[in-house]
Amino acid sequence: MSFKEILFEAGFSECEAEKLASNGYFTERNKRRNAKEIINMMHSAALTYGVQEAEIRKIVTGFPRFSGYNHQRVLKDVKEVYNCTGEQASRAILTQPQFAGYDHQRVLKEVKEAYGWTEEQASKTVLSHPQFAGLDNQRVLKVIKKVYGWTDEQASKAMSTHPNFANYDHQRVLKGVKEVYGWTDEQASKAILAFPQFAGYDHQRVLRQLDRLGRVLDFGADKIKSEILGTPRFASFSAKRYLAAIDVGRYLDTDGLSNDAMFQAWKSYASKSPYVPGTKRLSITKALRQNNYETEPPLMELMRKRVQNAVKQKIA
Repeated sequence: MSFKEILFEAGFSECEAEKLASNGYFTERNKRRNAKEIINMMHSAALTYGVQEAEIRKIVTGFPRFSGYNHQRVLKDVKEVYNCTGEQASRAILTQPQFAGYDHQRVLKEVKEAYGWTEEQASKTVLSHPQFAGLDNQRVLKVIKKVYGWTDEQASKAMSTHPNFANYDHQRVLKGVKEVYGWTDEQASKAILAFPQFAGYDHQRVLRQLDRLGRVLDFGADKIKSEILGTPRFASFSAKRYLAAIDVGRYLDTDGLSNDAMFQAWKSYASKSPYVPGTKRLSITKALRQNNYETEPPLMELMRKRVQNAVKQKIA
């Protein structure tokens, strides 16, 4: 029986078996095992991490070296170094199987030193984003500081806020933001520092979405870009969310307040949901049409108070 046939008998799909049978590391390490022994190997790893054997087979196919680890030892090491539960350790390893092969004492030390984080901060970040373990974090920090003109503290803050920030091509990010919004290096860097997730957006798409908002509120392109620069988090909101927020404004007694005044009032509560509770993100108008309007959106009550105060000040 060929090794490929043994793997097929052990539960691997034909495609998986063919891929593993052609992998030098896996073949050399396991070619003398029979199907039962390979099944036991997959079963043992599955028990260690608390998952189905099919998931372990999938991981091994994509990363054959995973089959060579002492998984009991790996899990124990991760738990001890990062002071985490078995569930947290397993999740990190299964998310990034290469994580199982690192020297975690060294990883934690390097991450702490690179970003000036406490052991708790470094552990939390590495566990939630295990790809950190494979980065040259000193180099990552150096590149970020150079591209955006930030201090060590600013770069570390961005990484702490949004760990995926480490994976971006920052020269390309900065160039793209500047071109789309017409900003200077300083303005683009300021926006990204204020909201590091901003670096990951398709900014042409962001402007297309906000153009709909602009048409409703009679805001020009420059006004929209200015608002994004002031509050970059606005780029994370969908057009649907903006339109639902506008719908809230339609049902308030604004007593002639300008669109800009309403928008400025909304900015204070932008994080509050404009959708009708108990629905699948329906605006007030759509909920009324479906006879499904029982509770005001969380944004509504807060905006009502803010608008009433604005109207009083206007009258005074």
